[in-house]
Amino acid sequence: MPFDFTYLLYGLFGLGCFLLVEGVYFLVVDLRGRRRDPNRRLRMLAAGATRQAVLVSLRRERTFSNASGLLRRFEDLVIQSGINARPGRVGLMMLAFGAIGFVAAIVLGQPLVVAIGAAAGLGSIVPVLGFYMLRRRRISRFEQQFPDAIDMAVRGLRAGHPVATAMSIVAKEMPDPIGTEFGIALDEMTYGLDLERALKNMEARVGMADLNFMVVAVTIQQQLGGNLAEVLHNLARIMRERLRMKLKIKAASAEGRFSALILSLTPFVLMGIISLMNPSYYGEVQADPIFYPAFEGAFVLMLFGIFVMYRMVKFRV
Repeated sequence: MPFDFTYLLYGLFGLGCFLLVEGVYFLVVDLRGRRRDPNRRLRMLAAGATRQAVLVSLRRERTFSNASGLLRRFEDLVIQSGINARPGRVGLMMLAFGAIGFVAAIVLGQPLVVAIGAAAGLGSIVPVLGFYMLRRRRISRFEQQFPDAIDMAVRGLRAGHPVATAMSIVAKEMPDPIGTEFGIALDEMTYGLDLERALKNMEARVGMADLNFMVVAVTIQQQLGGNLAEVLHNLARIMRERLRMKLKIKAASAEGRFSALILSLTPFVLMGIISLMNPSYYGEVQADPIFYPAFEGAFVLMLFGIFVMYRMVKFRV
């Protein structure tokens, strides 16, 4: 008896829907928890978990494996985006979303090329772009918190506390993402890691290049000695100046960024409006063999134009 692939498609669609509902559920639970306590590590400790159990749970989500190449870059992206899930599970959900897109396109009677494009879009392109946006937003939030966290640690150092105690003040008083990251580094030091290794792990988890300045300053102080409080105070001042410069550049380029956004969205909006007002507008030429190659070529050129506009309004400080 030949195998009916329809059941396989229905199974993939059902699995994808199950994972989608699960992801939405955990997202809602996580957002509700953030309203109660902005620091996830403290929230877990307040729920009755021990420091060791909290460290094991957080490190399971935010520890790098021995992967290399594209897998390692994907792992870096997922961890630095702050997603509260292991990269392997995120990859499985991406495959499920791709399966949903493929099955939905086949059920709607779309050609195989469209089905593959839908699978690639839902399964890889859209999630990866989302992870990039989440990572950029998380790093931006970390940059805004970083000078205040350093000043808080400097006050602890000037009061005579060791570095670990100064870090514990940041872990208790600052909200996420910096509060939990400092808390993970502090717990790693408590259970055996040295200060330099714990800070380097935090730098890898966050993905912010400026964090390397603090790692270098603390490492030099541990090896050679010196006034660490003064060094960190100057670092906080420099970080504030750079953040102020970034905000000025963002304000100066606001018009260009808004124009790029409008130009990027206009083709999609017009296509949607035309499809609603005249559904047969594209259907009349859809059977032409050159329609899909021309459509794909135009789409690639449009993406290239969006990328060029994005690079023109993006400045690094």
